[in-house]
Amino acid sequence: MRKVLIGTKVTVLFDGEDDREDYHICLPDQSDPDNGCISFLSPVGRQLLLKNMGEQTSLIIPSGQLDVVIEKISYWDKETG
Repeated sequence: MRKVLIGTKVTVLFDGEDDREDYHICLPDQSDPDNGCISFLSPVGRQLLLKNMGEQTSLIIPSGQLDVVIEKISYWDKETG
């Protein structure tokens, strides 16, 4: 089963919506939140790390809680996108 690891691109589906967000899980020195690259040490990155594809989870964010499903996990290369 695929897991969210450092270097993966994670697509989350927001529960009850047809809205998705991609996150690239990276090392702290590669972090670029404006372009979707989040450190595995960031609050959201830590919560996504080691989740399985298809898993439902709640992400705790400053404005509350987001219920999401891990829709897709793929390996990501920063050079090729």
